[in-house]
Amino acid sequence: MKRDMRLTDDGEATFQALRRQGRIVLDVEQLERSLSSSEIGHRIFLLLEQYRSRMVRNVDEVALYQRAIAGWLLSPALDERLDEPEATISIPAAQPEDAAHRNALRLLSMVAELHKAGYQRLRIAAGMSPSGFHWRCHIIPADNVRLNGWEPSSWDTVDANYSSADEDRYFGWEDAPGKTARDLARLFLERFPAIAMRGAGRDLTYAGWFVQILGAAENGQFPVFCADYSIDTAPADMPPPPTGTLPRQMPDLIDHEHLTEAALPGPNASWNEIAPFCLTYDGYFGGLRSAEECFDIARSGQRIGFHRASMDQLRTLLFIFQRQAKWDPCGFFESSESKVLLARAAIAEIRSRLNTRQKSPEYKDIETLLEVGVDQRTIRLIGMRVDGKWLLRVTEHPVSSESVSPSTWLTSWRNALEELDKHHWPYLQPHFVHPLFRKKLEAALSARFPEGHEQVWRAWHPLRRV
Repeated sequence: MKRDMRLTDDGEATFQALRRQGRIVLDVEQLERSLSSSEIGHRIFLLLEQYRSRMVRNVDEVALYQRAIAGWLLSPALDERLDEPEATISIPAAQPEDAAHRNALRLLSMVAELHKAGYQRLRIAAGMSPSGFHWRCHIIPADNVRLNGWEPSSWDTVDANYSSADEDRYFGWEDAPGKTARDLARLFLERFPAIAMRGAGRDLTYAGWFVQILGAAENGQFPVFCADYSIDTAPADMPPPPTGTLPRQMPDLIDHEHLTEAALPGPNASWNEIAPFCLTYDGYFGGLRSAEECFDIARSGQRIGFHRASMDQLRTLLFIFQRQAKWDPCGFFESSESKVLLARAAIAEIRSRLNTRQKSPEYKDIETLLEVGVDQRTIRLIGMRVDGKWLLRVTEHPVSSESVSPSTWLTSWRNALEELDKHHWPYLQPHFVHPLFRKKLEAALSARFPEGHEQVWRAWHPLRRV
C-alpha cells in the first residue's frame, strides 16, 4: 500500500498544533463521538494499514506514524481559533435598563461573589422555559454535574432554582428585593449550607470561564445551555467539564452467558433505573462498531420483533439508547415515554429468555452473525455458543430460539461458508455483520474475489469499517 502523504502530514500537523498548546482540556464525550464516526475512524484504520503494509522499521518514520495517529485521535481537542486573537467586548457604562436583565445579572454576579469567596465548585445550569419567555438558572455543586459541564447528574437534589418570572425574589426569598450581589451571596451561604459546603473548593478553569460569561451577560448575552427549541451555543461559551471529582462508578460489563435476572431493572423502572443496566453491555464491541452501526442493529431488532431479535440486538438497542440519552443536552430523551416503554419491552424479552434458560439449562441464546438480502429474501448466518464453541446455521427466515434444534447446527466455519455459497451471499446486500466474524467474512470475500470487484466491495464497505 502506498503511503498517503495527506494522512500522515495532516495528522502530524494536528499533533504539532496540540503540542504547541502544551496542555489541553479534552472533551471525552466529543472524542467518543468523533471516534465512533466513520470519518476519523477510517483515517486511523488507513494509517494502521499503511504502517503494517510498509513494514516500517526506520525510527523516525515510526515516530511520524505514531504522531499522525495521535493527531487524528486528539483532533477533537484542537480549537482552530487558538491562533486568532480573542474577541473583546465593551465595558458597559451603566446597568441594563431592562429589569429582567438586571435581575438575572445580579444572580450571576452573586455566583461570582461566591467564587471569590472560595466556592468555585458552584456551577450554573442555565436555560429557557418551555414557553421561551423566562430564563432559568439553577445553582449546583460540581459533584452533581455531568461531563458537559452544566447538566445535573441528578435533578432530585437541585434545590437552588431561579426563574426570571420570580423577578428579584431570588429562590423565593421575600426579603431578596433590593439586596446587592454580595448580600445575596451571604444569604445563599446561610440558606443553602449543604450546597455551599459541596461547592467549596478551587476550580480556576471554571471560575475563569465564568468571568467571561459574566462579561457577556453585562452586554445582554446570557448563558443558555438548554431549551425546548433549537439553540446555537458556541463551544467556547459552554462550560469546561468538572475537575477534581471521581467519576461515577461505571457498572461492570456482563456477557450474555453470565447475565441473570437480578441484574435487570424492574418491569416499571424509570429511565434513571434503566440507564445503568444499559452500560453492562458494550454495543461498540471495543471500537469495532460505530454508533451508526449500533443504531442499525437496534432498528433491525425492532423491525423483526423483539421475540425474534438476538440478545445482541436487544442489548445493543438498550446500549445505544443510553448513549443517545447521554448526548441529549436537554433531557428530552428521558421525558420520551415511547423510548422508555421500548426499553422496558426489550428488558421484558430479556427477562423472559433468562427465565427460560433457568428452567431449561440446555437453552442457548442465538446470535445473528451475518444478514444479507435482496427484495423480500433474507439470508442469515446464526450461531450459538456451546461450551465455548460456535454452532452455526444458515437460514432464509427469521428463526426464534424455540424452533431450532441443536442437531441441525454446523460445527465448522468451512461448512457454514459452503452453505452460504449456495445462496450466492456475496452478491446480496449486506445488512449486518457481527464484529467477532468480520475478519472471517472479509477473508472469505477476498478469497472469492482475489482480483477485486469494486462493485462488490463498495456494497460491502460497512464490513471494512472499524
